[in-house]
Amino acid sequence: MKPLVNFLVILSLLLSSAFLSAQDEANDEAEFLAAIDAAAEWERNGTGEIGKIAKVAIPQGYRFTGEIGTEQILAMMGNPPSETRKGLIGPADLRWFAVFDWDARGYVKDDDKDELNPDELLKDLKKINKQSSAAREEAGYGKLDLVGWAYPPHYNEQTNNLEWALDLVDENGERVVNYQTKLLGRRGVMEAVLVCGPDQLEAFLPEFQSMLQGYEFSEGQRYTEFVEGDKVAKGGLVALIAGGAVFAAAKTGLLSAILLKMKKLWIFVVAAIAGIFRWFKSLFTGRAE
Repeated sequence: MKPLVNFLVILSLLLSSAFLSAQDEANDEAEFLAAIDAAAEWERNGTGEIGKIAKVAIPQGYRFTGEIGTEQILAMMGNPPSETRKGLIGPADLRWFAVFDWDARGYVKDDDKDELNPDELLKDLKKINKQSSAAREEAGYGKLDLVGWAYPPHYNEQTNNLEWALDLVDENGERVVNYQTKLLGRRGVMEAVLVCGPDQLEAFLPEFQSMLQGYEFSEGQRYTEFVEGDKVAKGGLVALIAGGAVFAAAKTGLLSAILLKMKKLWIFVVAAIAGIFRWFKSLFTGRAE
């Protein structure tokens, strides 16, 4: 009976450890959401006003905050300040979220839509990111190294949206993915950046794109309302990609990291239990598997 008692003791210790760790993670999650709740004023229904430029419908179970709240949240997550951020939206638990950033560069012509060469653009972006990453480090925000495309650039002529995703690595060696959508307007470009863990992009991208269906420019700000005499931006779609912003997504993914740690913990426990069962069986069969 002694092997059986030892087995049950080990199994009990493993399950107790897993339960206590899960409780700690749940507490961390609750503290995270409490801090987020207190850091900004949130709207949870209706329409979110993105400056005076656009608006977005707030789906059930989502939250939105405007310019001030967006700055406060992103500052908490290790991002430098910016005067161009206009709003932030995501599910209530912020397992992912999107940041709206306004670029008043003027009307962007899409004449170069057939010149989006991913390889050439990536070379330019790596040079640009090397410089911006050095500036981030000097300011104390940590570096972000550009690895490549998670999704190469794509332009939708019907919606006048330009989309792509960059694959990056932060100072801790963690992968970071920012999915960016440029929404072309009459007087500039609204950038919507999806922030989530790299392994979650496939799962959350449909939610993000569905949310964007509720986005629209205010009257007089639409791309199709351009008239002669309006300001025209220097450079086209290629220039938009080269100037794309990068957020410190590794730090914004705190809640996702908590859940991932819980998942890894249970994988470890299941594997350990399976090993114990094999050991226990060998005591009676006289051989190890």
